[in-house]
Amino acid sequence: MAEETPPTTSESGTGLRQRVWAGLVTHKTRVFSRWPWIARLVAFVAYVATGAALWGTGYGIIRLPWLAIDDVVVVGTDQVDVRAIYDAAGIRRGSPLLALDVNAVTAGVKSVPWVRDVRVSRHLPGTVRVEVVERAPVAVFQLDRCYLMDEEGFVTPLNGRTVPDLPIVTGLKAVPFPQRESLEPAGRALAVVAEFPVLRNTVSELSLADSTRMVLILSPRGTPVSLPRLTGRDRLVMLASVIAYEPDLLMTASHLDARFLGHLAVTSSPSS
Repeated sequence: MAEETPPTTSESGTGLRQRVWAGLVTHKTRVFSRWPWIARLVAFVAYVATGAALWGTGYGIIRLPWLAIDDVVVVGTDQVDVRAIYDAAGIRRGSPLLALDVNAVTAGVKSVPWVRDVRVSRHLPGTVRVEVVERAPVAVFQLDRCYLMDEEGFVTPLNGRTVPDLPIVTGLKAVPFPQRESLEPAGRALAVVAEFPVLRNTVSELSLADSTRMVLILSPRGTPVSLPRLTGRDRLVMLASVIAYEPDLLMTASHLDARFLGHLAVTSSPSS
């Protein structure tokens, strides 16, 4: 009878490893099935270890010396002092670029009164770019110095010697300095004035001397127009329509009263 050939060494080794591995898997499955909390503990430990390794790697990358902030570029400023933007941004040169809190920098720059909007961006290897959008002035006024005012009543000192061709707000007191809330109605009215060429080319001044009303001064004869202190858009649209269709009114009227909604009272000059 032929003798049975024994398995080769490699086949015996392979079979042994398979049997050992199968035994380990079976034992592991039994352990996890009998004590499921062990499976959860092992998974938790693996999760924490992986997270720690990733955090350490990311933290090390963020702190790389060649990714430190070495330049801050501010663009878009005209009336705002660039130093005020730097101070409000609070960016420290040498700090990690990737760890920069963009939201905090944005909020800081937006706190500058004459800044309407801002965009902050990071550029490798170490530059921060701050793009500023300033407010649009609708008027100027003079107290201790010349100021610009926007439609929301925000003001800023005029930066430069050239005064823009805008209506002048008069009747203000230097002490106490006018608050934004008290200037906002005039700013809103003048923003509407700027929309209509017939008003933009005619209104030269807005007076706040009377606490119960505001008064527009129209060129060329300085004709006053009385308006409520809180003037809605509708009254100014009516005024623009009247001037557009009856331009001679500016030469014959001594006073216009638009305080009554839907009506424009005209006082004619004695000579007319």
